[in-house]
Amino acid sequence: MIDYIRFLFSKAGMKHLVMAGACLLILFFMLFAWMSSYTNHGEHQPVPDLTSMTLDQARAVLEEQNLRFRIEDSVYVADAVPGSIQAQSPEAMLLDPKSGESIARLVKQNRLIYLTVASSLPPKVELPDLVGMSKRSAINVLAIIGIEIDQIEYVPDEVCTDCVLKQTYKGVTIKAGTRLFKGEKISLVLGKQTAQYVSVPNIEGYTFGDAKNILNRVSLNMGSILGGCENCVTSSDTLSMFIQRQEPGLGNSVNTGTGIDVYLSRDASSPDANFE
Repeated sequence: MIDYIRFLFSKAGMKHLVMAGACLLILFFMLFAWMSSYTNHGEHQPVPDLTSMTLDQARAVLEEQNLRFRIEDSVYVADAVPGSIQAQSPEAMLLDPKSGESIARLVKQNRLIYLTVASSLPPKVELPDLVGMSKRSAINVLAIIGIEIDQIEYVPDEVCTDCVLKQTYKGVTIKAGTRLFKGEKISLVLGKQTAQYVSVPNIEGYTFGDAKNILNRVSLNMGSILGGCENCVTSSDTLSMFIQRQEPGLGNSVNTGTGIDVYLSRDASSPDANFE
């Protein structure tokens, strides 16, 4: 042990210590340089905004900028192109805590970007048992789960008025527990003790979709489209049109379940020329 200590403090020992220290220092700098190169130390780039792009477009953009992606989730968005990007993480912009302004988010190359894409089909929901419910309760339940009402039909019933007697889908009775896509339509068959009349509400100026809900809530149906929707292609086109005139009009008394015919227009403020 004494000889080892003497060697360390000898000229030869000090020389070996200096050489070992130099080697460690060189190794440290080489390791640091390698790590900086491997992690792209100090090299950052803005995150591209991929929202609304198709998956192929997003892939091309990310490959060009040396970024990677992974599809994390899919969601159904009405009228969205299936496969289009609906959300990303990290996002392209962030809020600067100092200035309060939106600034570009910077990440290193090869960063993984998580994507949420639009699915081609809406999710399915389980149809509840509506039989025995009041009309109002059934409409509210269906609105919550995303199922629409096609028609409301009344049949004579000695016990209850406006109670659901049957729920049908495409003309066939449908059982509770059946799974339907969100946005699909069912019809309700309601009881009516005696002939009952309701006052026609004003639906002029409302969109077709909103007007249909107003009529359903007062036990009336949307009738025929008499004009103004010649260029409607999809159901979304029809739902977004405005009611310019209704027949029968506001204040008329009609039997429950009656359909109200309408004229439509894309402009809520001016009548359609076909009304003349």
